[in-house]
Amino acid sequence: MKTFMLIVSMTAFIFAGCHQQKKSESLVIEMTNPTDRYRNNAGIVIERSQLNNQDSTLLPVLYDNNGKLIVSQLDDIDQDGQWDELAFICNFSPNENRTATLTWVTSEKYPTFKDSIQTSAGKESFKQFTASGDSILQEADSIGLGEIAVYSNKATYPIGKPNYLLISEGPVRRIYGIDRKESKVSAGRIAEMVTIWAGHKGYEKEIALINMPPNTLLLTGIKDNVLNRDTTFRAYEYGYVALMAHTLEKKSHYTGMAIIIPDKYYTRRGYTAYKGLNLWYAELKPNAENKLTFYVYGAKEKDNEGFRSADYFEEFIDYETLYIDNPIEINLVNRYMDEGRLKQKVQTVIVSCSVILMIGKFIAFFMTNSVGILTDAMESIVNVAAGFIGLYSLHLAAKPKDEGHPFGHGKIELISASIEGLLIILAGALIVFEGIKRLFIPSVIEKLDIGIYIIAGAGIINYLLGYYSIRTGKKYDSIALVAGGKHLQSDTYSSIGLVIGLILMYITRIRWIDSALALIFGTIIIFTGISILKKTVANLMDKADKEILGIIADIISKNRQPDWIDIHNLKMVKYGSYYYIDCDLTLPWYYNIEEGHSACRNLEKTICKGFTDKISFSVHSDSCAKSYCKHCQVTNCAYRKQPFISPLQLTLKEITESDEERNE
Repeated sequence: MKTFMLIVSMTAFIFAGCHQQKKSESLVIEMTNPTDRYRNNAGIVIERSQLNNQDSTLLPVLYDNNGKLIVSQLDDIDQDGQWDELAFICNFSPNENRTATLTWVTSEKYPTFKDSIQTSAGKESFKQFTASGDSILQEADSIGLGEIAVYSNKATYPIGKPNYLLISEGPVRRIYGIDRKESKVSAGRIAEMVTIWAGHKGYEKEIALINMPPNTLLLTGIKDNVLNRDTTFRAYEYGYVALMAHTLEKKSHYTGMAIIIPDKYYTRRGYTAYKGLNLWYAELKPNAENKLTFYVYGAKEKDNEGFRSADYFEEFIDYETLYIDNPIEINLVNRYMDEGRLKQKVQTVIVSCSVILMIGKFIAFFMTNSVGILTDAMESIVNVAAGFIGLYSLHLAAKPKDEGHPFGHGKIELISASIEGLLIILAGALIVFEGIKRLFIPSVIEKLDIGIYIIAGAGIINYLLGYYSIRTGKKYDSIALVAGGKHLQSDTYSSIGLVIGLILMYITRIRWIDSALALIFGTIIIFTGISILKKTVANLMDKADKEILGIIADIISKNRQPDWIDIHNLKMVKYGSYYYIDCDLTLPWYYNIEEGHSACRNLEKTICKGFTDKISFSVHSDSCAKSYCKHCQVTNCAYRKQPFISPLQLTLKEITESDEERNE
């Protein structure tokens, strides 16, 4: 009895661990604050390429652990009409780890966020460049706070008049592009990109020098109405330097100003007086690609009384430098890769348990000398072998597409499932053989009660593991897990027959009973294996899935557009859990390339939206002929030769017909 309870307890522990894995079923963004400071409105950017979503019709939406919507925005940095970056802000406690869940929605379901950043693009100063309304100072034609000038041949040259481009604007951040032509030094240009985050008292400036003379330097600086001790310059251990000033503006309020510069761009600082102003500047040297980055800050007493103190402002800049040097750490748990890992974890648990159960059954055999228990133990060898085969197949299936496997490695699951089916048939045949053998060659059995406990406990564990494997396999469309689960449950059926036989034998001492039950359950197991084998062979032969094709036909019929004159030659192939579908779409012959592409894209979006997110769809467009006129629903067609009678039916039969079948 103790042995039985131990096995049951182990099962509960394992399944508790499996339950914990559910959190990884979604796309999760893991975030860590690497500093020991509170961080409010910490900006986070994730590039689109990192999200590994090939469906351009879907947009990302973020939720926190409480299911609350996180304010975010999508930015088109390269202005090609497609978003490039997902940006959002979060608050963090010292060294805090947080997670966010990302889901995909269509544009119609994308939430509307209230803008928290106001802009006034096109102005020729930086007074609009802070989220809080702080003025980034520029005096006349001086360098001013964060402004730049060209330094060439030991002379300073103001740069040309800026042309502003509002790249992106939303509730999280605002991005400007600034283009300036340099006529006094060369015919080159200086391009800037300014990024301002909501709730921040500064901005990031990225600069690129285009067709400028070699070794061109830039100057940037601050103005200081009153020269302040050592606050004009500060070096940091993080690899940055800073120009700082804390001044009384117009005898009414104090203002702190600072420029934080990565030391890889910084060469020296200087001071000059210009039109009654005290100007501190830094000399900057671009990298080998003629690019550089620095950060500009302005903080006013009227916004926070703390900025009345120079020490407070110094501390503020110190921590801002710390944050720049230690951005929020991001770990993306990609959904599709996560599914692969989850499948492997499930199979690893199954294999581990199978090994333990096999050892337990052999121990029971040596204790009882029961040939029936030996048969069950021998079947466990098959379970372990099948488990390792399944684990390796899931490992291969999780690999991404490559040059040699453009459709991925999902087919390996079918091969694994086929082997599982064969092994199940083999196990059933072995049980039947041993059952017949025991009818004629009885054996002396000892300690039968212990054997009953072990086999019963093992049977329960196998059934629960099989149930979990089948459920996970159906959820993630893994035929390998489904086959493995059925294999485990088939082992349970044989264990049930064996336990019943052992109990009856224990009570009645009639030894042929377990043999008869073994014959019955062995036959059931053989038919289970045959069923799995038939399904996997059908998928390996790319047999059409009538159920899935029927769903697609229904989606097309319910969402049909007037210019979808005809749809035919639809084919589907399944690789792993992904569907690859293509078809021919007949459109009006006078459509241009853009109109044809739009119609094909509309069909693709319709099927992807209503069917599944694991689908690759390809549409081939055909031009209509005169014979289609009577079936064409385009009401404003100027080229119609025949009156409209009725549309072509788009049932399963019609959409799967090939061109050859249509012409017969």
